[in-house]
Amino acid sequence: APLDMRYDTIDNGLGWSMIKEIGAQARAGAIANGVRAFVSVRQRSADRWTYTIGRLSLFIDYFDVPAILEALNEADDATEDRWGGGDTIGGSPRVGGSKLPPSEVSRIVSDVVAKTRSGQ
Repeated sequence: APLDMRYDTIDNGLGWSMIKEIGAQARAGAIANGVRAFVSVRQRSADRWTYTIGRLSLFIDYFDVPAILEALNEADDATEDRWGGGDTIGGSPRVGGSKLPPSEVSRIVSDVVAKTRSGQ
């Protein structure tokens, strides 16, 4: 069976992309197209979102997933249901999702990436 690697690019940052997954293998499609770090977004309801944040390897050091998750927890006022994950992949709170719209997540990720690239 052919893979469904369709996705839409919502935004592009410096070395990363925000995508909306359409097909079941959308991330594989993005990687095949050269995306090495990404934020995937899916709308849950009118005011809630699900995000996955990832990078292909630790060698993509400008896309610091733990630092991004920390910044998003702060912005989302997350307490018990928090953004979390590991060094290469993480995501929004599993139970309630995030109240942050894609434009705000994109801004926060871009800020963290800029700070990481400048060595701050």
